[in-house]
Amino acid sequence: MDIPEHLQADYDALTENQKRFVALWSGQGKATAEAAGYSPGIAAKKAACRNMRNPIIKQLIALKRAEAVKDGIMTRTERQELWSRLALDPTVPLKHRLKATELLGKSQGDFIDRFQDESGPKVVKVSYVDDRE
Repeated sequence: MDIPEHLQADYDALTENQKRFVALWSGQGKATAEAAGYSPGIAAKKAACRNMRNPIIKQLIALKRAEAVKDGIMTRTERQELWSRLALDPTVPLKHRLKATELLGKSQGDFIDRFQDESGPKVVKVSYVDDRE
């Protein structure tokens, strides 16, 4: 993980165990603390709680999560390339090839019907009747 410049000084001030805790973060505090070198058991649980209250560690973990999500999401082009490969591969079952073709067509707007109302603006006349008269 690349440390942003504005967090570099704070990152450098962390202990080696804290840096490993950030690098090894798995979503499970105690297990991550043990893997990072903290004493197992209650000590690791306490260290995980302490680390997760540290604003710098929380910020670094949030950045790490964002990077992981970003790396795990396909771009539109990557999805279209995948669907194209599946649609053209004769070893893929026909129903999957057809679905890939459908998704590819949808992503490229092949099935959009556009209707444009060219009759001009609609005028609605409203009149109020006074029942008291």
